Amino acid sequence: MREGASYADGLQAAVIFRLFTCTQLASVIFVAAILLVDGLLPLGLALLALANPYLLEHPQMTMGACVAIVLRYVLSLFSHEFKPKATRISVDATGFHVVVEPDFAVLQVGKKEF
Repeated sequence: MREGASYADGLQAAVIFRLFTCTQLASVIFVAAILLVDGLLPLGLALLALANPYLLEHPQMTMGACVAIVLRYVLSLFSHEFKPKATRISVDATGFHVVVEPDFAVLQVGKKEF
């Protein structure tokens, strides 16, 4: 330890390290980081300095992504790695692809070149 450092300093560092590496808080910390960097920073730039419409649209997309991440964490329907007795639903892989893959085809056909 460095000179003047106490046992309490080391304990505090260990607690902070555990806080940031805890699997139960990982989603919360990840969403907070995304909101700060991808949401609030472009919004602040748009409101204070730059008049770019992208800087207003990007935080809206970020909010949608963060809501999806939080819902995935709260609902835990598809996997239960953190909650052993959580409710799960069974999804047929073929049916899932029959629904999802045509959406990608429609997006690709409707894609506009700029």
